[in-house]
Parts: sequence; structure tokens; C-alpha cells
Amino acid sequence: MKGADESIFGQPGKSARLLTATAAGTANILLLTILTLARDPAAVRASSPGALVTVGVFSRRRHPSEAGLLAIGLGTTILLESGFGFLVWLMVLVPLVIYRTCREDALLTLAFGHRYRKYATRVRALI
Repeated sequence: MKGADESIFGQPGKSARLLTATAAGTANILLLTILTLARDPAAVRASSPGALVTVGVFSRRRHPSEAGLLAIGLGTTILLESGFGFLVWLMVLVPLVIYRTCREDALLTLAFGHRYRKYATRVRALI
């Protein structure tokens, strides 16, 4: 078991600095996403009608970048052995990602109608 001042990297305080930098970076990305959507909810609209992409990574997940963000956040908390980081991931990042994916699904349903609903029934959103 590590002491209170011992880092998983062998240098006191390095874990705390890395965790702080990771949390700050994640918070900035989330803040920019929230501000963009608050200012322009159509920011996630399709680039052009008829351009629903369902091949490649999108044949496995509807929201692969958000799934990756959740995986990176969880992996960071595990790497840093941070209970606080896990709580932040669970109580802040996960709900924001779910909110964003639900909102994006609604906008894509408006843009593509039945085609998107059919796609959404056969392809998982995140996990």
C-alpha cells in the first residue's frame, strides 16, 4: 500500500499534478461542448442530407468518440488509483456524455427519420 505522499510514479506529487491536468483538460473539453450546444443546438446536425454514415466504426457504435472519452476517463482514474477521479468520472463525465448522445440522437432522428431509427435499433450507442 502506498503512503499518503507516495505517487504511483515514484515521485511525490506527480500523480496529483497529472490528475489535475487531466481533470482540467477534460473539464475544458466538456465546457466547450456544452457552450457550443447551448449557443447552437444544431451544431451536431448532419453535414448534408443523405449522409448518414453507418459503416466502419459507426457499424459498431453510434457514438464512438464519446465511448472513447468515457474509456479514457475511466482508464485515467484506474491508472492514478484515484477514488476522487472515479467519482468525478461517474458523477460528471458519464451524465454529460449521456446527455450529449441523447441530444445528438434526437437531432439525427429529426434529420434522417426512419433511417436513423432503424440504424439506432441495430447499433449500440456507447458500450
